[in-house]
Amino acid sequence: MAVTTYNFVGIDNGSSTNIFTQGDGTSRTPPTGSELSSADYDKIEAEDATYYHGSDKYTYARFKVTETGITNLYIYTKGRGTSYNGYGYYLYVWNFYSSAWESVASHTSSSLTALSGNLTPDATHTYISSDYFYAQISSKAIGSPDVDYVKLDVTYTASETTRGHVIIINE
Repeated sequence: MAVTTYNFVGIDNGSSTNIFTQGDGTSRTPPTGSELSSADYDKIEAEDATYYHGSDKYTYARFKVTETGITNLYIYTKGRGTSYNGYGYYLYVWNFYSSAWESVASHTSSSLTALSGNLTPDATHTYISSDYFYAQISSKAIGSPDVDYVKLDVTYTASETTRGHVIIINE
């Protein structure tokens, strides 16, 4: 088995691979809204308490996933919900089979919290389509989430071809 980590390290506005967007007031897919500026991408590159704080309760991460033989997806975010009307920080992933957002984890305090979940793709849980994986990070009611970091770990069966020989990595 091998693992590839997708995040926003080195990503700038106009990326054709991994994109983070500020929502447009509705929960939808494919996500619409404004892509972050390059300076805002810098805020979500690492777990360093430097937050991206948007103007909408919905934010979206899109990762371009190119691996095959995927056995597990691990989605992780660190941040907090903000609101004058109560707190909440929510993590969802898009299920292409059911055409719906699927809840992964949540918390309801103003503290900085990590949310994560393991996802196993199967016949009724299809999380990648046309090489894209979508996550929604949202806050309760009117507030906008403070997002510190987001990543996707993709575990897959790996093989490497070298001069006509197949080498199994991390068997």
